[in-house]
Amino acid sequence: MRWIFGVMVICLALGPALAQNEGYMLQVAGRLVFVDQGEQDNLRPGDLLQVIRQEVIRHPETGENLAGEVALGAIRIVEVFPRLSTAEVVDLVKGMDLALLDSEARQGLIRVRMLPPEAEMIILERVHARETGMIAPADQLNPDGVLRQFVTEFRLGAGSRPDVLWPAFTYQLVDRLATIGSLVPSANLARPDTAFTNMKDRVLLTLADTTGTPQELIPFGGGLVTQVGVSYPFSERFTFLADFSLGSHSQLSLGARFYPWHLIKFLGDGYTPDGQVGSPVVTLKIGKAGKGPSSLSTAALLPLVARNNLAADSLYAVVVLDTVLTTEFRNLNPSLIQRVDSLFQADTAQMLKTAANQGVKDRTKSGFGISMDVTWPIARHFTLRGHWTQMGNVKEYGGGLTYYLRTVEKADPRVNSDGRIHSPVFTLGARYDTEVKQRLLDFDVVFPLGQRYTLSGSLSTDIKGFTRAGLAFKSYLKGF
Repeated sequence: MRWIFGVMVICLALGPALAQNEGYMLQVAGRLVFVDQGEQDNLRPGDLLQVIRQEVIRHPETGENLAGEVALGAIRIVEVFPRLSTAEVVDLVKGMDLALLDSEARQGLIRVRMLPPEAEMIILERVHARETGMIAPADQLNPDGVLRQFVTEFRLGAGSRPDVLWPAFTYQLVDRLATIGSLVPSANLARPDTAFTNMKDRVLLTLADTTGTPQELIPFGGGLVTQVGVSYPFSERFTFLADFSLGSHSQLSLGARFYPWHLIKFLGDGYTPDGQVGSPVVTLKIGKAGKGPSSLSTAALLPLVARNNLAADSLYAVVVLDTVLTTEFRNLNPSLIQRVDSLFQADTAQMLKTAANQGVKDRTKSGFGISMDVTWPIARHFTLRGHWTQMGNVKEYGGGLTYYLRTVEKADPRVNSDGRIHSPVFTLGARYDTEVKQRLLDFDVVFPLGQRYTLSGSLSTDIKGFTRAGLAFKSYLKGF
């Protein structure tokens, strides 16, 4: 019981002293602050004081004050006088600007007192980060960026058309089971559907001109793709991801990246922009993706025509001529019959083109799937990479090795989340497209321009004529 009595005595003795160490902020001029404490209060230049406001929120029935103290930030003492000191604002909460702080200080609403030790360490880290140009203190970062701040990346790629499983000839894009009846509603025809009533069950492909030596299907489709990626470092262990792209490669996906603890300790300690050495990083995404164009080019559609000996039936002639035939259709004027047959051949050709375009859409249609990436920092200069994707007709797997020319620390004014500023990062990789049996080499260069900006370039080739290049710009946004 003696020690309890002793603590009570100490608290009673220190209470007035602690209360006396609390002072008032008098006014604010720019970032310069005047407080009513000085040498008599044992203040020294460099001391950190907490800025607080006593909120008063009274209950409407009981009149009880339900509020309390609200921490607004911190100031650092610059010069000390006997009963007055000047200080600079070093930390201020969002929503509180200097003009409002000055207004409330002149009303006697703002008080100051010495910071608790644990709060002082946090403020010092923030001040150090700001004074040295660091993007954020170490405890507010994960390898993808500042916690609770968005990171955006815009990518533009161009080059060879993506390889897709195309047939040898255009007519082979037409479904072998497609009939006139299934194509009439979707084809752009001038004749009404009733003109094809007697022929709706005829297989469309049997009406195509495929005799002789058909012209081979020439390459078609665009080679340009634009992509926007957004990441959101949620905590030290998790980052949320989103990707959206249009063009020769379309994708819409959401996912997350997980940074585990130090799992493989025999690789040693250290840090890379990909995470801690010896800690494999796993990224999972789900979404919808596809590659290739959604329609045939005009040049590819030209050789797709109907047989020149196709003949229309009587019902087609009745609808087209908009009259009632009083004699057999084939006994009419030969030139009139030839005109009706020509219209029927043109309609058939249009349906063939519509069916071929549908075949293109079926082969390049985006599909739902999943992708997984594993990143493994094995040393401070090297990271191993592996990935697998199965989304629509995008089916591939691969791996690579990243080399950091210079090592980095987690929180350093000379680095950003991609590497050391003005020091390039190189990645050499390879992947295999299981859909088209294509092997590709990938070469990437990442160049951190500053703490919040990164420029990168990429090159992919199969060393046989397929080549694609791209540029990307990443920005670490502020204020979120």
